[in-house]
Amino acid sequence: MQLGNQGLHVFSSCCPSLPDLTLSFCSYIDDSDLGFLACFKKLMSLRLKALPKITSAGLLSVAVGCKSLSALRLISCKNVGSVEWLEYLGKIGSLEELVVENCERIGQFDLLTFGSGWMKLQKF
Repeated sequence: MQLGNQGLHVFSSCCPSLPDLTLSFCSYIDDSDLGFLACFKKLMSLRLKALPKITSAGLLSVAVGCKSLSALRLISCKNVGSVEWLEYLGKIGSLEELVVENCERIGQFDLLTFGSGWMKLQKF
């Protein structure tokens, strides 16, 4: 089933206490849709796999809105490049698990922007 912004909006309003969410191969999900994830106040684990329309701007809105986020897995998200979201998550120090795989526009040196967040990280 393809989930689009209308579906994600409804989903976020019906399940605000959702602790874990995986979005895979959703070609309609874009940055504005990721803004709905801020409604999940108790979201602790987020997996984003092969979402071609999301960018760093969408991830930053997730980082700012999802205060309880402790695990982020970002896999094959080809348009995620600049790393303001990673810098933000490093500063607040809430992540315990970070996975970045096959994201062509994120290099190993970009990961340095995570800064002091590395101290709390238990899994990379």
